[in-house]
Amino acid sequence: MSCPANPLDCTTGLVCTAVGSVASSAWDQVCQAFADAAAQLLGAFGKAFVAIPPVNLGSGGVRNVYAISLGLAAVVAALLLLGQVIRTAVDGSGLAQGLTGVAASP
Repeated sequence: MSCPANPLDCTTGLVCTAVGSVASSAWDQVCQAFADAAAQLLGAFGKAFVAIPPVNLGSGGVRNVYAISLGLAAVVAALLLLGQVIRTAVDGSGLAQGLTGVAASP
């Protein structure tokens, strides 16, 4: 049906067009607000990232971390070797594997 023959078709088309344009406009505003917020957030992050001082590996804090890591590694190695020694009670190859490493195991 055409618009002059049925006036309801004309009003329905106009209403749909108006509602669609309002919804599209609202969605565009939401998208623009998110884009502005993201740009502001990235700008602030960039400024904060540039302001981070350089890392000095000779500083006391880093040396403490290295010392803690070395201590933990020694404890883990000692526990693993102790497990191999305990396996020696069953069969003598456990201690040999613990001392020579996994590469020498058959």
